[in-house]
Amino acid sequence: DNAGVTVTGATTSTTGIYVLAQGEDNLSVDLGLVQPANSNTLGDFVWFDQNGDGLQTAGEPGMPGVMVTLYNNAGTAIAYTTTDANGQYLFAGLADGTYSVGFSNLPAGFDFTSKSASNDLTGSDADVVSGKSPTVTLTYASGGTARDNRSLDAGLISTAAALGNYVWLDANGDGVQDATESGIAGVTVTLYASDGTTVLSSAITDQNGKYLFSNLTAGSYVVGFSTIPGSLQFTQQNTPGDNGNNTNSDADPVTGKSSVIVLSNAEVDLTIDAGIRAKPVATVGDYVWSDLDANGVQDVGEPGIGGIVVTLYNSLNQPIGSAITDGNGKYLITNVTPGAGYYVIFSNVPTNPSGVQPSFTVQGPNIGTTTSHADATGKSNTFNVNAGDNITNVDGGIKDYPGRAILFIQRLDVSATLRGSVTTINWTTENEVNTSKFIVERSIDNVAYTSVGEKTAAGNFTGTKNYSLNDDITALMANKVIYYRVKVINADGSFVYSKVVVVRINTVSSVKIWPNPFMDKINVSIVSPLTTTIQVRLIDFAGKTIRIDQYSVVKGNNQLAIDNMATLPGGVYALQIKDDSGAVNFVEKLTKQ
Repeated sequence: DNAGVTVTGATTSTTGIYVLAQGEDNLSVDLGLVQPANSNTLGDFVWFDQNGDGLQTAGEPGMPGVMVTLYNNAGTAIAYTTTDANGQYLFAGLADGTYSVGFSNLPAGFDFTSKSASNDLTGSDADVVSGKSPTVTLTYASGGTARDNRSLDAGLISTAAALGNYVWLDANGDGVQDATESGIAGVTVTLYASDGTTVLSSAITDQNGKYLFSNLTAGSYVVGFSTIPGSLQFTQQNTPGDNGNNTNSDADPVTGKSSVIVLSNAEVDLTIDAGIRAKPVATVGDYVWSDLDANGVQDVGEPGIGGIVVTLYNSLNQPIGSAITDGNGKYLITNVTPGAGYYVIFSNVPTNPSGVQPSFTVQGPNIGTTTSHADATGKSNTFNVNAGDNITNVDGGIKDYPGRAILFIQRLDVSATLRGSVTTINWTTENEVNTSKFIVERSIDNVAYTSVGEKTAAGNFTGTKNYSLNDDITALMANKVIYYRVKVINADGSFVYSKVVVVRINTVSSVKIWPNPFMDKINVSIVSPLTTTIQVRLIDFAGKTIRIDQYSVVKGNNQLAIDNMATLPGGVYALQIKDDSGAVNFVEKLTKQ
């Protein structure tokens, strides 16, 4: 910093003049603050004394918004402050002398806990009637070092009923809170009357996944959890054998609501939790083969057929996914949601060079393991899909097909790379036989494809040959994923498809983070090519996610502030940004001072 800082008063400082060029970012204008010389500090903590013992116990939360008044030796009020989000308060710049503090403006339904027998660091110092602490004398040690007294605390107990407590990511799906599983911020928690319908209050889980409903009267209540990401679901409810530990999930996996909770007068129940886990995905496959004896059964020596298009439909006859059989006749459709009445249609059956049109063999009575399930039109029997299913027996047999799956090329490898708004599709062939051309097809849903260009094939070529085509997707940048495949057309008009490859649209075009190192707050500047939702994760050196924040960003410049991190231990962290598809767009290493 070459502009300098001029101190013009006790609370004011002014920099020199900075000249910025067009597009220049100057992130060097800083200000350091120090406590005035020969002064003292006094604090420290107001907390919810959940067990009522007058001592700070691990896990008991701080209480924000409590007024703290500073008194001098004569008992005159000389300063005021309020506790922060963590229940902390501080008076700084105090001269040598004798002081005390008084606590007031307590949250509704709370009163002071029993006073500690001595003025120590973990006991409550507030008089249960007046809310005032004993006096402390602030002096200096030899050499002029400031005295920092953090001993004046106040514990609060609930005079009404209260209800809480926790929403967490159940990574292993066992329904039990494990030490390595972190809380989830931003989940909406609704307090209902005993009918589970009448809304009484609502809250949002904090950065640690905690919530609290205080100042409740004795009665019956239901707690409901909502606004969880679509890729997640509630874990199993009331894990057997765990009720005594109060670390299981109380949310019904379907409704997200707890059972009825009965609270007596002044009862504090901090055991109502919800575990959330990733949705198990289902898959559907698996095989199309040449049924040489046309008996509808997969026999030894009957080969698979590549290039057959398989489309999955739901009970509303809507296509929801597709795949193409590989050189071995295998296919797989992933990310299928649970449901009933699914079926597939097999299509793109090549013409037999002999002139006889291949057709589907006899259809088995239901979905089995080695029978054909396609009728004369290529449509399979219907079947149901459960969460986590891996269905591998929806097969199609084809008769009057050549004795093996003949491809026009021995090998076809396809890849796609996105730079800016232009996708480059590259493919490599090996040993082409009578190939005519290649058509590159694009899709935004992996169901409906359109042609984006074509290349003339080598025809007959022994060895490896490379092809490439560029596709401008400027108009499609609002989509998260773009799918590509290559259609290989033979000289006689028959064709096969390559595997499907994808490119992902990066939600983040530009990211700047400051300061680094940080203390309490991180500023994030993001330039996004579209309006979307992003997730910002802070990960510690051991790889544990310690904080998750979700933001809505608009197209263009966005400024985000991630604060309340003063209590984090010093060390190295990683800041990770994901888009709402789960793709990681950005990672940067940060240092906490």
